Amino acid sequence: LEPAILVQDRMVLPSPSTFTPGSTYAIVFSTLAAFLIAVVAYVRLNKRFDITNRDDYFAARNSQGAFSIMMNFFASGIGGWTFYSVPEVATYAGSLGVAGYALSVIAPLVILDLVTPYMRKNLPHGVTLQDFVTLRRGAASAMPLQWPLAAG
Repeated sequence: LEPAILVQDRMVLPSPSTFTPGSTYAIVFSTLAAFLIAVVAYVRLNKRFDITNRDDYFAARNSQGAFSIMMNFFASGIGGWTFYSVPEVATYAGSLGVAGYALSVIAPLVILDLVTPYMRKNLPHGVTLQDFVTLRRGAASAMPLQWPLAAG
């Protein structure tokens, strides 16, 4: 243990270093490699991940239940920004703002739950919303769905 150092009438204790930078990198990268090997082994050994055709790869058609699909959309749509935006809405608009925020998050999931059986019945091999709009209204009406892709 090193003695304390007096700097401008303040006592500064030395920081205890338990790992060198090289050992820290070794620990981090070996942990990442172990997780990579575990995930690859799990995917290789699990028969559920066998993809036989392109349709099974792009669309997991009827392989998941409604709850898991809704939670997938919820997690991908909400994202990590909710940790910051909900408190901000609560600060500016109060509890009524949080209730409106919750409704705006849940409303697309409810609409999706109501529309999905109709889409599955009328377009059993469709993958995207654009496929459905093209079937119902024609190719010209599906063009606005491509504009965000072309802009990116």
